[in-house]
Amino acid sequence: MESFYNAFLPPSVSICGYDLKSFSYNHLVILRAINSPFTDSSAGAIASAADLITALKVCSTGYPEKDFNFTRKDRFNSFLLARQRVRLMAECINFSSYIGANQQVPQFWEFKGKGWKPSSCPEELSTITLLIKNNIDHSEAWNMSIGYANWLSAVILEQAGNPRVFIDDDETSPIDFNNIPEDEAQKIAMELLPPEKFKSWLKARKEKGSI
Repeated sequence: MESFYNAFLPPSVSICGYDLKSFSYNHLVILRAINSPFTDSSAGAIASAADLITALKVCSTGYPEKDFNFTRKDRFNSFLLARQRVRLMAECINFSSYIGANQQVPQFWEFKGKGWKPSSCPEELSTITLLIKNNIDHSEAWNMSIGYANWLSAVILEQAGNPRVFIDDDETSPIDFNNIPEDEAQKIAMELLPPEKFKSWLKARKEKGSI
């Protein structure tokens, strides 16, 4: 559950004077659209000062803001960073770490063919769409951390009866609720879900005839 706690309670981050919001799909899409080197983990270390300041501006805003023009402060910060290569590299590493910390998503599996196989995480648009369809505000969905968005979508899919289950943190195999004793299945679900969500899960399970 550590990855969930990290996703739900991301630390406050300030880099070069820019207070960053939780790294969201909104930020990811914008950085990809402007070809930011930070969307490629192997390229972050060779980003320029302007690349870093631009990325910091993007991640210090929320959806639907789209104005990332350089101000006098931005140009000055970029100028200083460009003259301090060691600091620039350190801040690029800090920014990359911030991105990684906000993308701790749950591991889940789904049944394919003759057995359980690892499932690729949903693409950003399908995840956001799923959240919006489940009454989460459009702006809130785009602004929440990627890790938390994926946790929510995984729980929504599991409650809807999708054959996708969480992987046990201490095991290398998925938790198959259909092949374990009912009392153990309910215990695991109770640990993973808040009370109201657990009640919904239990109700759906009874309606499907699993109990």
